[in-house]
Amino acid sequence: MGRKKIWPKAGILAGGFIGAVVGMIAAFILVNRSNKTDHPIRLTAKRSIQIGKNILSLLHSIAEIAKGNS
Repeated sequence: MGRKKIWPKAGILAGGFIGAVVGMIAAFILVNRSNKTDHPIRLTAKRSIQIGKNILSLLHSIAEIAKGNS
């Protein structure tokens, strides 16, 4: 019984940690590329919307995987 109560917390912590690491890697890549090209990072509204849609699509895919395991 105790194991069923622990895994959701562990899953949330692991997911949060993985998300933080991936976000830091993405930021490192953007800053590193900006430094190499000597151009500032420009994020347009159109590009921001595309990134947001991709993130929502990824979350939807993860939710579909979880739904299939029920």
